[in-house]
Amino acid sequence: MFVDSYVNRGSCYIGVQKYELALKDFDKAIKLIEDTKLKVSTTSNLLSKIYNDRGIAYQEMGDLQKAFNDYSKAVEIDPQSYNPYAGVASLYMISGNYDKAIEYYNVVLKMNPNHQQAYDNLSKMYFELEDYDKSLDASTKAININPNDFEAYNNRANVYLKRQDFEKALIEYNKAAQINNNYVIYGNIALVYIQMQKYNEAIESLNKAIELNPNDSWSYQTRGQCYHQLGDNTQAQADFAKAAALG
Repeated sequence: MFVDSYVNRGSCYIGVQKYELALKDFDKAIKLIEDTKLKVSTTSNLLSKIYNDRGIAYQEMGDLQKAFNDYSKAVEIDPQSYNPYAGVASLYMISGNYDKAIEYYNVVLKMNPNHQQAYDNLSKMYFELEDYDKSLDASTKAININPNDFEAYNNRANVYLKRQDFEKALIEYNKAAQINNNYVIYGNIALVYIQMQKYNEAIESLNKAIELNPNDSWSYQTRGQCYHQLGDNTQAQADFAKAAALG
């Protein structure tokens, strides 16, 4: 079996979340390169991809140290490939080391200025760092790359909500919901209405969230609070009980 075949099949296994099988194929590909004593200079792009993809598999399995080792190896083999830099950046982001994550994502963007996910993640980190202007700038750049990037609209809405610019927040959250009919986004819309003290509208959004995910206790708890604010204690108690049952 050719090296490419193992690599391609391993990548397919990642796509269907069969990470153990992916690791086996990547290990076989690396061993085949070593056994045939192919020169690294002639296989650098492929070998870098193998380590990068194996890093992705390890990351998805929660073995972040092995993922970091593989991403670093991929960078060492082919410093011109931006994917392993993005992998390292994502690990720093997960660990809460935003300064290092931002540094690595900026390297990614120098190599590939159209890396949408880099901008999405930068927007999230700048938001956590309370640098809202940079968060907005990053999410806007992501939208310029992909106008259907619901995550970027959601990120931008989070900034507007934080700044209590409720009308803009609603516009952005609704754009996100149109692209991705996700219960979390409807929960965010409800939060805006709650801050505006528009509890009926909040309940409508929470109804949609519950329709999409009937097992989300937060939606019931929050809807119960809205009913309580409206003086409907019967409905409020029913929602609080449902939230408690779901845990």
